[in-house]
Amino acid sequence: MKKLIVSSLIATSLLYATNNSFELNLNDNTVETKLDVYLNDKYVLNEESNYYFNLRYLYSEEDEDKNSNNQQKLAGIGFKVMSPYVNDSGFKLGIGLNGVWADNNEDLSFFALPIYLYATYELNEKFDFGLDIGYSPSILTFADGDKYKEANIKASYKILDNGKIFVGYRKIRTEYELDKKNNLKIDFDDTPYFGFSVIF
Repeated sequence: MKKLIVSSLIATSLLYATNNSFELNLNDNTVETKLDVYLNDKYVLNEESNYYFNLRYLYSEEDEDKNSNNQQKLAGIGFKVMSPYVNDSGFKLGIGLNGVWADNNEDLSFFALPIYLYATYELNEKFDFGLDIGYSPSILTFADGDKYKEANIKASYKILDNGKIFVGYRKIRTEYELDKKNNLKIDFDDTPYFGFSVIF
């Protein structure tokens, strides 16, 4: 019995120490999943920063633009670096680079490499607020794309040692280059959402 308890405690501590995270958020028309894989445990990296490999997938059936698909999809893969420390004002910052593929137009293709800025403000041990901003100018946007813009803000409440629930608002815009004078702007997503995240 003692061995079982000790083994469980060790396994639990190792499980929580990895700092991988999974997130699911949704609303009436959109569902998104995110996975952050913590790299510091697997590679010898700078101890002053937390490094993550991240994946995301967003699916939406909302369609208010006649030029867009009824079923819109967005997938991302990338890398981000976060400060492991919260400063005296309660803020923690990070940067990242993602590859983003979007399928929200039947005739045009879109791929971009947006640069991201991440900011977290911890009000206390239970509440925190997050802001993610991503932008890809023309030089980092490929295929038929011209620009990519994303803003995401959310408020989280910790209900478990390794789990949070949250509400947020997200705006994603893809811009396509039709010709040298005209662009097509599609709001891929512009909605509030709610969800949960877990550390495992």
